[in-house]
Amino acid sequence: MQSVLDKTLQLLEGRVVLVEGKRDKKALEALGVDALVFTPHGPPLRFVEKNATLCGQHGVVLLFDFDADGRRLTDRFTEFLLAYGVVPQALVRNRFERVFGVRTVEDLPARYVELSSKNVR
Repeated sequence: MQSVLDKTLQLLEGRVVLVEGKRDKKALEALGVDALVFTPHGPPLRFVEKNATLCGQHGVVLLFDFDADGRRLTDRFTEFLLAYGVVPQALVRNRFERVFGVRTVEDLPARYVELSSKNVR
């Protein structure tokens, strides 16, 4: 299980990752993720206008929470990114949801420890 967790985290390396808030960003930092992590505030279109080139160059993962609000944010950002010719890495988001089984991004470090410890037993 450990290798599956680590391989999933590695999918974010070198990419632009959008999360909802500071705690989500800190969670990814705690896991050692080497990515350009942003917490976009304000209108999604404004963020996309300013960062579409960066997102296109590095690939973008919309790692908003896995609840109704997070899905709405994902849909909005996806719509605007696609309008700028940038295709978000939806498969990476789906893999995080499937492998970690958390509702929020800030829960990832605790879940990582939990799943890793199950592997040791």
